[in-house]
Amino acid sequence: CSISDCVGLKKDNMEMMQKLQMNKEKAQAISAEVARNKDYKRLKSELEGQCSTLDIHRNLIQMLILGMGQEWRQNPRYKQVMLECGEPLNL
Repeated sequence: CSISDCVGLKKDNMEMMQKLQMNKEKAQAISAEVARNKDYKRLKSELEGQCSTLDIHRNLIQMLILGMGQEWRQNPRYKQVMLECGEPLNL
C-alpha cells in the first residue's frame, strides 16, 4: 500500500478504536446503573430462585426414572426426558 493509503487506514483504525472504547464505556455505565436498580435486583433474585427450583425438579425426575429400575436408554420417551433434564438452562 502507498504511504497515503497506510496513513488513511491508520487514521480510520484510530477512529474506530475510539468509537469502540466509547461504546464500551457506555455499556459499562448502563450495566452499573442496571445493577443498582432495585427492580433488577429483585427480579434477578427471583430468577435465581426459580432456576434453583427447576434444577431440583430436574434432578428429582432423573432420580425417579433411574429408581424405576428400567433401562431408560431403551425407552425413547425416558431417554428424551433424561437428556433434556441434563441440558443446561439457556437463559
